[in-house]
Amino acid sequence: MSAVAALVGCPVSSFIADNFNRGEKVDNKSGRYYWSCKRCPDALRIQGRDNQLPNHLIHKCKTCPAEIRKQARVFVMGKAGGEDAVEFINSDMADASPTPQGSSEPVALGKRKKKSTLIGFADYP
Repeated sequence: MSAVAALVGCPVSSFIADNFNRGEKVDNKSGRYYWSCKRCPDALRIQGRDNQLPNHLIHKCKTCPAEIRKQARVFVMGKAGGEDAVEFINSDMADASPTPQGSSEPVALGKRKKKSTLIGFADYP
């Protein structure tokens, strides 16, 4: 393993680079860095692991615009392989409410299947 390969690592996503500034390296062998949010001065040391950076934008950043929050949600779901959920968020159906006009009752989306057991299929002596 060359020294250059050890320093390169995975490329940073453009979404992360647009919304965060990379800081100093974490004091362990993980190869991760601390990041600071470009939108709020309070978040100076967010460790770049799992989904902590986009989750900061979704849940904690007070000055984050709604469009950036939406992009953060799409980013998190795209990492988990949720292409169907990403399409749902991007569609116009994401803003539609499941309640009919003039009613506060939610609409039933469909019948659920009755749960059955295997007792009727088993042969007993």
